[in-house]
Amino acid sequence: MIGEVGVLTHVGSDSLVNGCYLHITYNEKPYVGSLLFDDVAFCAFVHALLQQHVNETIERIGVIDVSYTV
Repeated sequence: MIGEVGVLTHVGSDSLVNGCYLHITYNEKPYVGSLLFDDVAFCAFVHALLQQHVNETIERIGVIDVSYTV
């Protein structure tokens, strides 16, 4: 896999490690990735944001502007 490919099919979270788990499908194969954060609030923000974009392409999600968060 190269670049921003696939479709986001599920977003999970784990409050014990401040992480989000991303389930992605690409060429009909499932993949799982994780995002880990130091900041609990930002982790919750990213989780909620990604939940709104389930079933969208990773390429489309990758261009979401979150500059207003800083």
